[in-house]
Amino acid sequence: MLSRRALPSLNDLSRSVLRTGLAILSRQKRLDGLFLVDATCGNGHDTLFLADTLAGLGARCPILAFDIQPEAIARSRQRLGPHGGGVIFYERGHETLAEVLAEYAPKPRLAAVVYNLGFLPGSDRRVTTTAERSMASLAAAAAALAGGGLMSVHAYGGHPGGSEELEAASDWFGALPAGQWTTAGYALRNKEKNPETLFLAEKTADICFNPHPAPSAGRLRPDGWEPGGLPPP
Repeated sequence: MLSRRALPSLNDLSRSVLRTGLAILSRQKRLDGLFLVDATCGNGHDTLFLADTLAGLGARCPILAFDIQPEAIARSRQRLGPHGGGVIFYERGHETLAEVLAEYAPKPRLAAVVYNLGFLPGSDRRVTTTAERSMASLAAAAAALAGGGLMSVHAYGGHPGGSEELEAASDWFGALPAGQWTTAGYALRNKEKNPETLFLAEKTADICFNPHPAPSAGRLRPDGWEPGGLPPP
C-alpha cells in the first residue's frame, strides 16, 4: 500500500538501512556465520524483522535477543512464533553483551545490532535503559561488529533519564573515528514532546576482511552446542 508520507518514520528508516546492509553482506558472501543482536527485544518487533530479513536472504545467522524483563521475553517469543527457531533469548540487560559473546568460541562477529532504548511499552515505565548501561553495551557491540556491519539505536528523551541517555548516545556516535565508521543521526526536529533520535553507524574498517569461519566449522558454547553456526531448535 502506498504510504501517505514521503518522509519515512525513524523505525522505517532504521529497517531500510538494516535491510540494505544485510543484503550487501549477503551478496558479498560474508553474512553466513555472523551473528545479529536485538539488544532490547521488548515486544519482539525488531527481533521478528531481523528473522524475516534473514529468511528472505536465505542466510544462516543466529540472532541474540536481550531483555531484562521476563514479560518482554515472553511477548517476543509469542510474536516470533514459528519464526523464532534461529533466536537465542537472554533474560539479561544489554550491558552484558560482552559477557554473552565471550561464552562462544570462537568469539562471534556481528552483522547488525539494534537498540530501542527507553522502557517497554505497556509495562512499568520506571524500568528503563540507562546511559551508563547503554554506553557499555554500545562499546561491546562496536568492538564485535564486522566490517560492513551496522548499528541502529533509537533513543528517546521524554522519560526520566531519557534525555541524558539520548545525549550520551549522541556524544558516543559523534566520537567514533571517521576513518573507521560512517555515522548519522536523524531527529524529528519539530516534535514538541518526547524527543527521539535515530543513530545509525556502519563500520567501514576491515570492510574487505572475512571475519568469520565457514558455517560448517560450528561454534562451541559451554552447553556443548556445535550446530554449524545455528542455535539449537
